[in-house]
Amino acid sequence: MIRAAIGVIAALGGMVLMLQDAPRVLFDILHANEFVEARGLEITEAECTNWNIAMFDHCKIAYQSSDGTQSGQLDDWRFGSAPSGLIQLMQWRDDPTVVTTDVSLDTVTNRLVFVVTLVAGGLLFALGLVMKMTRRMRAGY
Repeated sequence: MIRAAIGVIAALGGMVLMLQDAPRVLFDILHANEFVEARGLEITEAECTNWNIAMFDHCKIAYQSSDGTQSGQLDDWRFGSAPSGLIQLMQWRDDPTVVTTDVSLDTVTNRLVFVVTLVAGGLLFALGLVMKMTRRMRAGY
């Protein structure tokens, strides 16, 4: 029973992490053609890692403005191998504080599929564990 509870907590934790990325993914889909090359911003750190023999990858990009007034970090999870070329920062034309990358925009559908897959899988896993726990409780274990 404790293992099942830990499993439910882990599944819910994974879903929460993916749901934090969902608003940015949806924004990128809706406004993909409204981004322009970022001016006055530079990438301070970029790291992309392949996981599970390139089944999926995670890219973490940190950036800062040249005057130090704006900084942030972008995290992208997607299926497939990590990008190997240069990464360029992009700003939303209507609000320059909204930042993404050209790779994020190019792979936005892939990122959405990744988030939906993990959230749906986590929900099914949690539901299965809850059903298993309720069957055990009814049986008197």
